[in-house]
Amino acid sequence: MSTNWWEDIEVVDIVNDLKELNRLFSLATEDYHRNSGNYKNYHERYEDYIAFHAIYKKGNPIAFSGVYEHSQWKDCVRIADRSYYFPEYRVKTLKRLPSVESKNQQKIDAVSRIFIPLHLKIAKEHNKIPFITIQEEERRIAMDVLLSHVNSLHDIEMVMLDKMRFVGTKGEDFENDRLWHSVGCLKQDQEKISSVLPHTR
Repeated sequence: MSTNWWEDIEVVDIVNDLKELNRLFSLATEDYHRNSGNYKNYHERYEDYIAFHAIYKKGNPIAFSGVYEHSQWKDCVRIADRSYYFPEYRVKTLKRLPSVESKNQQKIDAVSRIFIPLHLKIAKEHNKIPFITIQEEERRIAMDVLLSHVNSLHDIEMVMLDKMRFVGTKGEDFENDRLWHSVGCLKQDQEKISSVLPHTR
């Protein structure tokens, strides 16, 4: 994929634009997608976002993603939170290379190319320690591919923590599989993130 595709995109922080947030999340909930339910409760989480970015191309939304903080995570924040690609861009346009066949390498480019480096910068500006998560144990390989791509694009070193981590913030609902995620972070922050997300399986 030619990087020229990205030349006419616009990246906008819409954290204070409730009308646009509502519009984009409403569109996401209508999508037949494994995580469509994640976009129904943004009203409950809105005040905890430091930033929330949408990418547009010629006025059309391509993807969105946020920087989310919670008191339970102390001075840490989850970046690329609630990341979503609109269906028409989900595979064909955003896959990393035209020749890539693996499904694990097709949906990551906006997150690895734009959202993660931008959110790392924002976390640093707010004196926060960033981490990223992906739910479902069978998708650990997707996290590995994502972090490898991030590292190659931006000359940084992000790593995946050992084992699945419990990321729930409303009590110890350890039986809920949706609250067990693979977790990635900057290499130097492994110990801190592990202390904030200590429960493993």
